[in-house]
Amino acid sequence: NAPGLNIHRNQYNARNLEYYSEDPILTGAMGANVYRQAVAYGLVVAGKHFAFNDQEDHRGDRDGQYGLATWLNEQSAREIYLKPFEMCMKLGDVELNYLEQKSDGTYENATRQIRACQAVMTAFNRIGYTWTGGSYNLLTGIARNEWAFNGMMITDNANTGVFMDGYQMIEAGGDIKLTYLADSARFDFDKNDTATYHYAREAMHRVLYTV
Repeated sequence: NAPGLNIHRNQYNARNLEYYSEDPILTGAMGANVYRQAVAYGLVVAGKHFAFNDQEDHRGDRDGQYGLATWLNEQSAREIYLKPFEMCMKLGDVELNYLEQKSDGTYENATRQIRACQAVMTAFNRIGYTWTGGSYNLLTGIARNEWAFNGMMITDNANTGVFMDGYQMIEAGGDIKLTYLADSARFDFDKNDTATYHYAREAMHRVLYTV
């Protein structure tokens, strides 16, 4: 998953090797170029960590209710920490080059327009006391409603953090948990529950749209 779109807040942050800069515009411009070029070759690019991933230590990636709680005002959120994600989500379309099979079984080069930003990875940390991957205001309110992002949202590694509730995630607008452990789903799907069925169907719709 890349590009890393968080900000260099501290020179000792271990993820600075993945993040570009302390400047949101530079970070957004470089991240958008990764989206633009990689997607043109048929890759699904998931920028991370959405959002406010301030540090690498004690971020919630171990068993238990551990995790950093990030407190900030709306101005700094929008002008600094969300700006690179916004730039990527508003990037527009790119030209995808691919091989198209013809009726006689042979292939020929073809192109089509496809949305550049089709996926994003959420973070371990909390916005205040709400896990970012389960924040309706962040995932749906800002990304989907304000920025018109209609792609797939996947969590960071969900093998640990017990706070990564599956139902909270799809209700907030997320789609997939990054885990290979059945117990880490932390979500019992009930097809007879109207709300659960609705949110799960919306999540699957976005995954299929992306793929």
